[in-house]
Order: sequence, then structure tokens, then C-alpha cells
Amino acid sequence: MPALTNKRILVTRPNPDNQVLCDLITAEGGNAISLPLIRLEPLDPIPTTIQLSSWINNLTKVQGIITLSPRAAQWGLKQLKKTYKSWPSQGPSWYAIGPKTQQALATFGVTPLITAPSPYNSEALLSLPQLKQVAGQNWIILCGQDGRQLLRETLNTRGANIENLYIYRRVAHSYTQEQVQTLLGHSPISATIVTSGELLKHLTTISIDQQTPVIVVGQRQAKLARTQGFTEVVVSPSADNKILIETLLTNI
Repeated sequence: MPALTNKRILVTRPNPDNQVLCDLITAEGGNAISLPLIRLEPLDPIPTTIQLSSWINNLTKVQGIITLSPRAAQWGLKQLKKTYKSWPSQGPSWYAIGPKTQQALATFGVTPLITAPSPYNSEALLSLPQLKQVAGQNWIILCGQDGRQLLRETLNTRGANIENLYIYRRVAHSYTQEQVQTLLGHSPISATIVTSGELLKHLTTISIDQQTPVIVVGQRQAKLARTQGFTEVVVSPSADNKILIETLLTNI
């Protein structure tokens, strides 16, 4: 019998990862309930500062470019190549936060110098030797609006000149309680998967039983989940869908 038979798993992450994760849950015999709490929208045009425009027009001034998600890579380089024909060019060292982001960059002919190790987050990037000695260097971070600022703040503390290049924004989905109840039905949820602190905050706005196990990514999110009243918190080492499935199979 498949491991997740009779298990109802609520998936809150945005698409397209939401659908991919739901398909993996279904393949294990589970009943995946898709409830994306936010959606990602590309910014067009991409907002820039005077400093950013100077760097983007002349990448020889930039020592490193960090890309924090596959969407930042896909949407960012697609738009930047339209306006700046030299993108991506030889010069800066490229860094990807994880394998999927590296794959997205590769479709544009970019081979990052290095990809962060598991668990593929800002802390993993900051642990790299190449990001320890950055005083006086210019760095660009391709990312979404309203995300964590740990990477920028830490590199700034290490003496680097940092500019965030915002590629997309996060927009909350608006669900009525009737819509949520119809989707969830009356049978209990076996577990809820949440992959960011922002999703945790949105989760508390809908009627979710806080006794239900919640799977989060990393200890920072686990602490936040507990402060928000969730009593059974399971920590996944990564937001990668396959690792989330492994965590689910081991703990639920």
C-alpha cells in the first residue's frame, strides 16, 4: 500500500511548485489539497536605482551576482536581455541559491561559479568561502520584493556594496472562509506544508486547526510556527519538493 494512503495533505506554496508537489503526493497515494496562499507576479519594468542602472549597463563594475530563485532567474534574465543586450555577459561571478535556480540560469547560457549547498538558503550562501571576503566589492542580488534581507544585510556588514534587483512581487490570494471550507471538506487534514515565513502568516488568517502537523523549512520557520500557536511542527531541511516528500513520508 502506498505510504500516504488515506492522508490528506494541504499544500500552500505558490505555483508552479504547488502543482508539482501535489503530483508527488498523489504519486505516493495521498490526497493533495492545493491552496496556494500567494502568487508570484513579474515586475515589468524592473525597478532600478541610479546605482543599479550604472552597474547593469557596465557589468565590469560588478564582482558577483546572486540569484535567489528560479523565477528570479527566468523572469529577470528574460527582461534584462531585452533592455541590456549584453546580459548575461562575462565578468561577474554568478551564484545560485540551489540546483533549480542553477538550471534556470543555464537556459540563458549562465554557469554560476558556485551553487549554495543544502539546505539551499541565505545561510548556506553566506557560509561559502567566496562570500566571506567581499569588502569593497559590488554585488547584485536578483530576488523578489518583500523577501528576507539577511543576505543583503550580512554582505553589507562584511563591507560589500549591495543592490537588490527586484524581479517579481508576492501577492496574497484572497479566499473566503466558505471557499476554504469547501476545499478542505469535513475530513481532518493530516498535515500542512508551508515553505516560508510569509506563508505561515497567511495560514493563520484562515481556519486551520493548529493541532494539525505543519511541515516547515528550517528552524527559523519552526520557531515562527510555534509562536503562532502550531503545536506539532515538523522541520524539513529544504524547500525542495522531493525533500519535502521525504520529510512527509518519514514523519506523517
